[in-house]
Amino acid sequence: VPCPTGPIFQAYDRTDTPKALEALDIPPGRTAGSLANWLGTKTRNDLEAPALKLVPEIGDALEALRARPGCALARMSGSGATCFGVFPTRHDLKTASDALKSAHPDWWIAPTLLNGTRQP
Repeated sequence: VPCPTGPIFQAYDRTDTPKALEALDIPPGRTAGSLANWLGTKTRNDLEAPALKLVPEIGDALEALRARPGCALARMSGSGATCFGVFPTRHDLKTASDALKSAHPDWWIAPTLLNGTRQP
């Protein structure tokens, strides 16, 4: 669905913004799972709240991702044109991708591995 960037930025009130990611203490020696957990608890997308008000379907996408077994993190990317889920294993990724494609054939779903290789 259309997700208008301009109105989302206009609706963003810029209050209560956290420190820049560069200033946060990223834990050393992390695994993919611990990094996803850290990102989920220490960071956020400040545009998510205004985007959800203007395009509630974003919430549907996030809910669908978070409901998939193995989803370590689900977020909206940028100003809301894309949502993504992080899955710790290829199996979890493929299972989630297949289930989401079946449940939402009109969604664009692109399972991608961390090394940048597209999952078949």
